[in-house]
Amino acid sequence: MDAFNLYKKEEDKLCEYKYQGPKLAKVNVTTSKTCMVDTMASKLCLNQHMNKFHTTQCMPANTSLQELVQMKEDGLHFIIYCPFSNIHIMNIEEEYLEFPFRLSKQDNFSVGTFEYIGCAIEIKERLDLTVIINNL
Repeated sequence: MDAFNLYKKEEDKLCEYKYQGPKLAKVNVTTSKTCMVDTMASKLCLNQHMNKFHTTQCMPANTSLQELVQMKEDGLHFIIYCPFSNIHIMNIEEEYLEFPFRLSKQDNFSVGTFEYIGCAIEIKERLDLTVIINNL
């Protein structure tokens, strides 16, 4: 999955930061130390310097916040990043979250003018396909 573009308010501007670095990292959950690697099997760190986000552009602070919303699919979930925007999740409003978060595709949510109605798939009846095919 590609990295999200991050946004930060700086004085009277809104600046976009893009990730430029290795696609994989290993995190030690005990020490929280992060190591950039080129493969998951790699035992060597490529670079201990973790600031891999670089400014790509700055926009006026009054830029439409709707343009900043990013969503990525991850199996049965969406990973959402909506800086500076409030989000309604299951009719509960959350103040803007400054970090990406995961929501089930079954949840209803809205950000600005975008509204997503979740869907739940339910098996009502199991069919025996061999019986159906034999009866054709």
